[in-house]
Amino acid sequence: MSVVLGVRDVDAGGRHVCAFHSGKNDLLELLVPYFLAGLSNGELCMWVISEVINRDEAINSIEKAALKKGIRMDRDQIEILSFEDWYLQDGVFQAGRVKRAWRERLSLALSKGYRCLRITGDTSWLGPEDWDKFVRYEDEIGREFATDPLVAMCTYPLNRVPRPNIDQVLATHQFGVIKRCGEWNLLRAAGPDR
Repeated sequence: MSVVLGVRDVDAGGRHVCAFHSGKNDLLELLVPYFLAGLSNGELCMWVISEVINRDEAINSIEKAALKKGIRMDRDQIEILSFEDWYLQDGVFQAGRVKRAWRERLSLALSKGYRCLRITGDTSWLGPEDWDKFVRYEDEIGREFATDPLVAMCTYPLNRVPRPNIDQVLATHQFGVIKRCGEWNLLRAAGPDR
């Protein structure tokens, strides 16, 4: 199963999906092709990394794969930020500020002539104290950007997300993916289709 989402997926509005991973190898397996599709499709890409992958590992993995596939990569087309800089300015998660920042990035992407904004953010940093607030934020993001040229893949570490919380995450996304027996499998969203 391919989990790469292309620009045709946003022609009628945004895509908001989740992926459950078991660490660095899963993230790279998911996100490198995901971003290569964005680079090929003329999209502005943004990767918010957690402690699972550092900035050098992220950019080197994408550059190596792009070179191998013959995809031209302009470093200005992809931005890699830490979760502290994006989600936790001043050490606090503020959903409204983060939503405004995504809206600003989307406007920037479109003003520069990109077809859409392709984003991912890993939630390995998320603690239990912010869980409910973050799930509400995910639901709001899915609804507010549903008709915008935006592709979002939100990644969650399996070892930090209890089973009931997986259902909460699925309820805020159009669909999810998880690796079982070495293969990526589609998970149907528990909530309404967006």
